[in-house]
Amino acid sequence: MSQCVLNRNGVVDKFIDDAVMAVFGVPIPSTTSEDITKDAIAAVNCALDMAVKLHQLNQEWQEKGLPTVAMRIASGLLRVLW
Repeated sequence: MSQCVLNRNGVVDKFIDDAVMAVFGVPIPSTTSEDITKDAIAAVNCALDMAVKLHQLNQEWQEKGLPTVAMRIASGLLRVLW
């Protein structure tokens, strides 16, 4: 999943138990509407990439008789414009 983040120019901020916290538009915050939109699109595309990857992994694990897993995506966005 980390590679999905990196492929979309995101940064893995930290791992929390089984979660990956990723951020986009860093280390220099985007300031224009166009750049902020690009960051948001990259984040959504990353989530979609992760869903595809997890589906592939689940198929492999199921074939091996291993348990499968599910994922959830949460987003938080705080922007203060002065």
